Amino acid sequence: SVSVDANAAVTSGGGLYLDTVSFQFHDGTINGNFAGQGAGLFTNETPNSWVENVLIGDNTSSGEGGGLNIVGASP
Repeated sequence: SVSVDANAAVTSGGGLYLDTVSFQFHDGTINGNFAGQGAGLFTNETPNSWVENVLIGDNTSSGEGGGLNIVGASP
């Protein structure tokens, strides 16, 4: 399991910032992060990616997406 806890960024992705990559994140936490947007997890154009069994909580954003900010996703 992976923990992404207690991180900060001025603009995007306090915990994780993922841009144009595929990723798989399972069995972990994204907790207590801060950023301007996407405090816990910020993604941009991340095809074939997933998050499973991950606790996302207590992340704070001064703008959009306290826990998650997903840009460029399609159903």
